[in-house]
Amino acid sequence: MIRPITALARLLAGRATPSQEITPIDFVPRTGRFSEAPQRDLDTLIRHELGIGIPGLTVAVLEDGKVVWNDGYGLANSVSRRAMTVDTRLEAASLGKPITAYAALRLVEAGKLDLRKPLGSYLREQFVKSDQHRDQISTRTVLTHTSGLSNNLIESDHRVAFTPGSRFSYSGVGFMYLQRVIEEVSGADFNDFISETIFTPLGMTCSSYSRALRTTPRARGHAYLLGVAVPMPFAPNAQPNAANLLCSTALDLAKFVAELMAPTLVSRALVDKC
Repeated sequence: MIRPITALARLLAGRATPSQEITPIDFVPRTGRFSEAPQRDLDTLIRHELGIGIPGLTVAVLEDGKVVWNDGYGLANSVSRRAMTVDTRLEAASLGKPITAYAALRLVEAGKLDLRKPLGSYLREQFVKSDQHRDQISTRTVLTHTSGLSNNLIESDHRVAFTPGSRFSYSGVGFMYLQRVIEEVSGADFNDFISETIFTPLGMTCSSYSRALRTTPRARGHAYLLGVAVPMPFAPNAQPNAANLLCSTALDLAKFVAELMAPTLVSRALVDKC
């Protein structure tokens, strides 16, 4: 069974302006081996999508846990006309959250982090300054988005909106909290720690949690202006952020997906438990 992945990394969140109606394209993945025929079908689909407003994208396909196809299409920048390639870094943003989760599990297995222990107990300076529910926030509640923390990544005063563990509420701030704890217990800069524990072992050579100006080749996000896709301004940020700053490629993300399918860095028992 072919497992076409997630690793379609689009420059555009949508393929049309808000006023345009989107018509779904019929595409049924084939079963069997990923041979010339399904590759041709996928190539046809991608080229159709590019023709209706997407500047560029990259794709990777996994089969039996191995990358069997990887390619780049269209443009990384619609103004400079720079081509998208398999090595072009894209802003993968929140796709960094599952990678952070996997790194946290490595610390759990090493005995440096406990899934249920209050995160505040690992810190000398508290991330959540004062709140009745602060000591109920754990690695598990962060990873399951039940911490009660917000998704407002620019807030300075972190509050807990409900009893942690009682309900789901997507939270980037929770992952910023977990990042702080990971740095504390590992004694390393967050990006360095992820590189050592995840990126390097999996051969993810084009991935980083910082948005550096010197990073090349790099794609630009695009938005519609008067019906035309134009590159968004680029804002460098050297400070790693587990919540939204992952930059990566389709190939690197495919390697991570392959690891999730057949874990080698974390025991199957812990993965099944979580």
